Amino acid sequence: MARSARYRLIDLSTGDAALYGAGDAGITRLEPSDSRAPLVALVPADRCSVVRVDVPEMSASRLAEALRWAVEDAIAGDPEQQHVVPVRRAEDGRLICVVAARADMRRWIEAAGERPALLLPDAACVPRREGEVVFLPRGDRVLVRGADEHFDRLELELLDVMVPELLDACGDSSRLVCLGESVPSDLVEAELRSMAGLPLDELATVALGAEARQLNLMRGEFAPAETAATPRQWRRVGALAGAALVLLFAGAFGEYWVIERERERQTERVESRFAEIFPSITTLVRPRAQAERALAELRGGGSDALVSLLGAVSPLFSGADGVEIISLRFSDRRAEIEIQTPGLGDLEALQRQLQARGLEVDLGNVEVRSGGAGGVLTVGRGPQ
Repeated sequence: MARSARYRLIDLSTGDAALYGAGDAGITRLEPSDSRAPLVALVPADRCSVVRVDVPEMSASRLAEALRWAVEDAIAGDPEQQHVVPVRRAEDGRLICVVAARADMRRWIEAAGERPALLLPDAACVPRREGEVVFLPRGDRVLVRGADEHFDRLELELLDVMVPELLDACGDSSRLVCLGESVPSDLVEAELRSMAGLPLDELATVALGAEARQLNLMRGEFAPAETAATPRQWRRVGALAGAALVLLFAGAFGEYWVIERERERQTERVESRFAEIFPSITTLVRPRAQAERALAELRGGGSDALVSLLGAVSPLFSGADGVEIISLRFSDRRAEIEIQTPGLGDLEALQRQLQARGLEVDLGNVEVRSGGAGGVLTVGRGPQ
């Protein structure tokens, strides 16, 4: 950030706010008298997710469109309702991204009272040194930050569960450090390090430095409006736009082809998974709605229909001599019952008795053998 600049810092989780100066001498707390200073807001890190996705290099505008769908397998919820911010490329070539719900973004901006210059996950601003996993208690939560983009905001009760996972992600050789006046009971093995000032002062050392910029959520559709450009700047923008236009058209088709290939690949994956999980759904129109409807039937509607059908047919089967049920399948609210009876007449009698109970019954795959007759009764409820 600029030399000797002033910034207002607010923690939206606690309401703590202060004015800071950022210069060559470091970060210093000032008297809160400059309401025009840019606003930097800290938001709950447990509402943000860090994911890694496989996407090729492409322009910023097309990357923003591709990322929202690329993170679909790594998040819960509708990808169209997620705000995805690219951070950097990992060593394996995958793109590290921070994801937050668009509804949360709007709520945070409203809570800040204005559009902040920077919007940062609070745990990502915990100061740390190389080889450390640092904890900072904040009320009934603990902010934790380890190597690279490993950060989170945890409940005190979850520390004993999450600390081993953090050490596994950051390296078992990492030292546990707790900032504050005392160490929580679940971090007894952590080294205690006192703070020079208030907790917000500790977070400010990272939040107002260059290190935090790559995790800024105020990008893309939520980017703050730029100041009005001068005529000279507009001429420069026009010249650069003309040069970029040539390059844009040259690469547009290639990028479009890459995105279409990725979309086709994702569509094939969805269809393949549907075929495995819901074999009765043969035509996909609205995958999400169809899946929710199928799951609802499995949870309640489908099982109720099966119980109802079995309740209607079981008295007939149990009261008939020599009737043996070979197999039972339930699909599309209909039961397919393969049975063995002493003779063909017994099969037809069962069909008539079930129809007399108001059921729709089809008799198929009939085989007459020396020891009796077999067939498949397809039973379902008639129109309600």
